[in-house]
Amino acid sequence: MAAIRKVDFATGIISTVAGTREPGYSRDGGPGTLAQMREPNVCFLDDNGGLLIADIPDPRIRRLDLDTGIMTMFAGDGEKSTASRLPKRLSWAPAVCVDSKGNTYIAEREGNGVRKVDANGVMSTFADTGEPGYGGDGGPALAAAWGAPKAMRCDNRDDLIWWTLRTTQSGVSTLKPAPSLSSPAGIREATAAWSDRTAVSSTTRAIYTSLTASITE
Repeated sequence: MAAIRKVDFATGIISTVAGTREPGYSRDGGPGTLAQMREPNVCFLDDNGGLLIADIPDPRIRRLDLDTGIMTMFAGDGEKSTASRLPKRLSWAPAVCVDSKGNTYIAEREGNGVRKVDANGVMSTFADTGEPGYGGDGGPALAAAWGAPKAMRCDNRDDLIWWTLRTTQSGVSTLKPAPSLSSPAGIREATAAWSDRTAVSSTTRAIYTSLTASITE
């Protein structure tokens, strides 16, 4: 269903705040309930009364103003990015989050990287070589390689933590604001074996987040 639903915890009432339930793209600048989306994957509340929406097959991040109900385009120009890493384009963005300074980070699953939109609305490449793989722990994030960032969050120190997932690679990495890359939890080979070991020596399968802030498989 190509829509965003809201549950009012006081009344238990559920309502649609964005999307028409028909997949597509339309209606930036108008009511969110008239705006089409394709496959909204992750939402994130910013500090200005907005809901950022990552719509996987649509190379855009949308923003819903929760006070006015108006939907606008936040990042991306509607065209998928290419190897040239065009500054305004995105490629299959499954996740978005915001740090305490108002910087927005966007995962690019097919671009194998992370884009940053600063508080002035300027987008740049934050971490990316443009190629899938694994390498670069402890070094500059722009020289690091990984595959298919799938989800991410900023922690309370403004470090960016993201999850990667491919058929042969699964893990968790973190970026300092500098940024440099480290891997606090299982990386490289995805495996079907369970293990209770230190995080960096472990292997993981598909990774999900928990309400208790733990990492689960």
